[in-house]
Amino acid sequence: MQVSKHTYQEWSLMKWLAIVTAAGVRSIFLASQLAEGGDTPGKRSQPGLLPASIELEAQPLPAVAQDWEPPLTREAMTGEIWTVLSDQHAGKLDSAICGWTGLRLPEETDVWRKVALAKAYLASDKLPEALAALKDSCDGSSDAVVHYLTGLVRLRQASAAYEWYEAVGPRGTTYVAYVPAVVPNSRSMYKLAALEELTMAVELSSLTPLHRSLLPIDDSWISNPAAAFEPTVQDLLMAIGIEEYVDHSHVLLGALKLEKGLGRQAERHFDEAASHGYLVTSWYRRLGDAYVEQGQYRDAARVYLKDVRESPAVAPVSRVFEAVRKGLLGPGMIR
Repeated sequence: MQVSKHTYQEWSLMKWLAIVTAAGVRSIFLASQLAEGGDTPGKRSQPGLLPASIELEAQPLPAVAQDWEPPLTREAMTGEIWTVLSDQHAGKLDSAICGWTGLRLPEETDVWRKVALAKAYLASDKLPEALAALKDSCDGSSDAVVHYLTGLVRLRQASAAYEWYEAVGPRGTTYVAYVPAVVPNSRSMYKLAALEELTMAVELSSLTPLHRSLLPIDDSWISNPAAAFEPTVQDLLMAIGIEEYVDHSHVLLGALKLEKGLGRQAERHFDEAASHGYLVTSWYRRLGDAYVEQGQYRDAARVYLKDVRESPAVAPVSRVFEAVRKGLLGPGMIR
């Protein structure tokens, strides 16, 4: 039994060696035929006609539809910008958003398109979209306006946020609790962020190129009469309603400082805004009332007089006399 098994294994090995040898010889033969340019066995040695589909395959490829459009001319771009600015100035925010999204300004002035788009989003209460547009808008020339709009967004977020007070005293028993994965910012944190943004807006306001055209600078175009009709940065700020963003920043900073009890700092911001003709009478009255509550009657009288100069009326004058009386006689001697 062992001899027959050994013999079977030898015959199997020889059979497989013969099969592998035959396959190798055939492969070498076919390779040599192809190398010499001959036909493989079983194929015709004479050239045949090309297939009938060759004419269709040889046709030129159809023209691919291009979605690229040639750039607008300077006159056409001027008209497009004025149209979108008019829509935003008229309160057509959806139309303005569509217009700014589809419009492409030159690279050096496209940042102002994003500023106007952010303002339209902010007016539409779309705060995430406004922040996304402002994130890519800083280029050195628009930083002041970007900081101002970001400050407005932070104040809007603060008005919708809660104040997370520190736990003082023994803690009560909580039967149902929810701990969010990300703790939301408190109202004070948003106001602090707004304070920083508005401060940067005031400091960088001198770098804003108000008279710069929104179109690329072209020395050969300056002498063209049509250049006088091109929109500028100041035109854009007026159309979106933030041409007085510096004075408004001072008023907002004064309000935030007044809320923290920093009356003198708030007064300086109010004075700066009033020096440019910005109406701050109501804030002078609030500041004067705060001085009265703190017992600073002379400061209150001084601020009330500023209110009188801004808007002469009976009520502010009566506040002045009341503060002077308290300052001279003392609050305990007034009946």
